[in-house]
Order: sequence, then C-alpha cells, then structure tokens
Amino acid sequence: MVSTKVDIWVADTCSIVEVRRVFPKDADQVRVYKRLQAMVVASEYCFPKQVVGELEALRSTRGPDRPLEFVKNNESNACVHPIPYSLVVDILKEVPGVLDHKKVATHDEADPYVLALAILLAEQGHQVTLLTDERKDNPSKMSMNTACGILRLPCMPTRTFLQRSGILPSP
Repeated sequence: MVSTKVDIWVADTCSIVEVRRVFPKDADQVRVYKRLQAMVVASEYCFPKQVVGELEALRSTRGPDRPLEFVKNNESNACVHPIPYSLVVDILKEVPGVLDHKKVATHDEADPYVLALAILLAEQGHQVTLLTDERKDNPSKMSMNTACGILRLPCMPTRTFLQRSGILPSP
C-alpha cells in the first residue's frame, strides 16, 4: 500500500473559503479552523501571504468572516517560507493562464505564489499536496487543477482533504 502521509499541505484561497461551504454552521467552522490551526503550528499546513491579500479583498460583511480570521491569525506561522520572485516568474512562463486577465488587480493574485510555494517545498524534499477547489478552466483563466497537472503537482479538493484528515467524517 502507498503511504498516505503528506508532509505539507499548501492551501489555495478557495480551499480555505470552501470550509465555509462544507460547514455552514459558525460553530463548526470555528472547530475546523482550530484543527487547521493545529496543522499550521505543526508545520503541516501553509499558504503564501498573497492568500491573506485575496481574502482581505474578498472580506465578507455578513457576519464573522472565519476564513479571513483564520489566515490573519495564522499568517505568522503559515507564511514562513520565502518564495523567490524568480520562481513565480518561471511558474508564469509555464502556466500563464493561471492569472485571470479579466480581474481588476487590487492585490497580487495568489495562484502563482501558491504553485511556487508547493514547488519550492517539493524541491526541498517535502511531500506536498496542493489544496484547491478550482477545477474548471474558462476562457479567461486556467484552473489550479490544470496548472497542477502541467506542473506535475499533486492536488486535492478540500472536502477530500477534510475527510482524509479526519476533520469531516467519511461518507
């Protein structure tokens, strides 16, 4: 049997927000984000600082914004890996469609940084899986799933990750 141990999970913005969809009740979200925080502290879960910027730009005004609270509370522990800009440039040469050219830029898009972080950690010898729920390509943007395939990075949707981590009971 193949080992299912993953050293580091690298989270895309959409995977952090997906927790809110999987767990609509606020108390459940708080519980899940606490479990994810324990993984951050154990250096098993991370994201680049650009994820924080995207969530700040998407800030919810309807009640508590648990995804934003989670990234802000964990930024100092989750964003500890410096990402060389040259690696981001190399990623964008390989998968330029990962940037949404129709989106008005108010901050750096996180996707190329998420991909760069996953590659950086893999090159350092970690077993890495990228967490993303972006599965559908469209004319203005390549999905993260497609970008991961091109870059030969393993990726997984949030629901499956939550089940495999024991956070969400398996069906």
